[in-house]
Amino acid sequence: MLEPCAEQPAGLDICLRVPAGTYSVMGWVLTKPAWAESDGDLFTTIPLHSALVGDPEVTVDADLTVVLDAREATEVEVTTPDHVTGAGNLGAAAGFSWARTAADGTTAAEYLLNPPGSQIEERLFMAPTDEVTVGAFSASSRFRLAAPEVMLEAGGTALHPSYYPPPAFSDQTWQLPVLDGELELPVVDAGTATPAELAGADLDGALALVRRDPAVAVAEQANAAAAAGARMVAVYHHLPGSSADPGAWGIRLDVPTVRLSHEEGLALLDRMAAGPLTATATGTPSSPYLYDLSHTEHGRIPAELSYVADSDELAAVERDFSVQVAGSLSEASWAFEPGADFSATWAHAVPSAPAERVDYYVLDPEIVWQHHVRTPQEPYSGNWPEPFVTPLKLLSTLRTYEEPGTEETSWLRQPLAPGFDSGQPMARQGDVLIIPTAGYVDADGNFAEAVADGFGQGYQGLFQVWHGDELIGEAGGTDLPSGTILLPPGEETFRIDYAIENRTPWVELSTLTRTSWTFVSATTSEDEEPAVVPLLTLDHDLGADLTNRLPGPRDRRGPNEIQVSAGHLAGADTRITGLTVEASYDDGDTWQTLRVRRDGDTFAAHLPNRPPRDNSGFVSFRFSAEDADGNRIDQEVIRAAALPAD
Repeated sequence: MLEPCAEQPAGLDICLRVPAGTYSVMGWVLTKPAWAESDGDLFTTIPLHSALVGDPEVTVDADLTVVLDAREATEVEVTTPDHVTGAGNLGAAAGFSWARTAADGTTAAEYLLNPPGSQIEERLFMAPTDEVTVGAFSASSRFRLAAPEVMLEAGGTALHPSYYPPPAFSDQTWQLPVLDGELELPVVDAGTATPAELAGADLDGALALVRRDPAVAVAEQANAAAAAGARMVAVYHHLPGSSADPGAWGIRLDVPTVRLSHEEGLALLDRMAAGPLTATATGTPSSPYLYDLSHTEHGRIPAELSYVADSDELAAVERDFSVQVAGSLSEASWAFEPGADFSATWAHAVPSAPAERVDYYVLDPEIVWQHHVRTPQEPYSGNWPEPFVTPLKLLSTLRTYEEPGTEETSWLRQPLAPGFDSGQPMARQGDVLIIPTAGYVDADGNFAEAVADGFGQGYQGLFQVWHGDELIGEAGGTDLPSGTILLPPGEETFRIDYAIENRTPWVELSTLTRTSWTFVSATTSEDEEPAVVPLLTLDHDLGADLTNRLPGPRDRRGPNEIQVSAGHLAGADTRITGLTVEASYDDGDTWQTLRVRRDGDTFAAHLPNRPPRDNSGFVSFRFSAEDADGNRIDQEVIRAAALPAD
């Protein structure tokens, strides 16, 4: 049993007493910048970079000292030959993880997350280890590499700017001024941005070069320069090296503000002493590509940790981020280590939504991924708290990336309809119906729970299970629609009705949705795995853009066409006998039947070339489909998509 020693050594060392045996001793070392005191406190100064150190297999049969020394660690280096990526992008060195599995199969795992702005330099280090001989060991580094957020060049010299930590100045991305595009700016020395120094400087439309004054908040210095006319501000550290410390939190910035090293600031001053200096500033807040790279070493950490991310040798995912006409988004991705039953990650704001992006992943059959998108954007700080708003939290199914190539996926594509997570289908064991959590499913199959938040501005759902005219199960309000229900024995016909009203203040589409599943189910074996109930499913393609608005006559050839594919949750191959489509332009008050054309199990329908004049601005749909076994799905979506603006 682990316990502290009676006497602890001086300094930062720790003494523990443990029984003799084999242990794994791993830890993180966060290196302070050279100008800061190494006081063992993570919160006195933003660290320079981080390292994973230790020994995954230590035999203890006598008193032993284990030294965790980051100086022996090797830097993890990743190159992306097909795209320029920003080494100074906040959160690029996303973190590490390690997992250790003992001989009895017990697994321990730990993660170190580096949120945007939590390190001065976006660098990771890992100390080499020997191969383990008992159980299993893995260690991973993770990088999120994208187009450079901000670049700065002056007098033919490329500088290395980075933004300060966004949570110091904003809670949401739209509160933070960042550079988007390219600017040519005269560089002007603004001193420490005191009133006297600014009075003698011509900052109109300039890049203000400001020397950091630790007695004043970065935002106060930058805003003073902005008030004097600066278009952009670059703050260089007053001591040798760099710092990402904002000085104070809770002050909004007025112009894009970046940080430079002490040495870069002095170099600019030297150039300016020789004559006028112009800088080219370039910003890309929304990158068209992202390398989300988790490199895992198995058995040991080698001495060489250099990786080349060739896009032809990675899995590429063309990812669309849609919105409900307008809106904001956050995203997150979890990478599960081999043997680990949990993972840790950090949510990142999608800088501008809607968006299109190509994501790249390392091919590794042992790393399991799950992706997440939330709307509205999740606040990343709490400087200016706002009333709680119930979000929509979509999750993908668990998956791996094992083959190179390109695939497509989308988030928040309409319609949002009541359904089940395809990774957790409804099943029957004996006469017990096992119902996983039901909720919303978007057009790409991503799933989100939808329950009332208790404040009346979230979701109002009603989930009912019927056997003929008998109601045998119900869930609503703040209760999750999940659990088990005892069914009558033998083969019978059942119906599930699930309706969700979205009352959130951000909702524009899928305001009221209903799905009814009629299905035939018979008693199954109690001694075998639960048998999946093959509920009918509908996959929709409304032909809308990333704002979920249908294209107007000038943006399409011919009428708007929608496509609906019918299938089964369990992948059953029972023949689909037919599907009908109805449309409404007055939020469901009146309906018109559309002519349907069939191609296999995909059905297409054309909308009128122009909607009625007295429309609501949206189109709603009703779908009905049936298979040869008598299973049926009926679905209604009010405000499934926005109509063209023209």
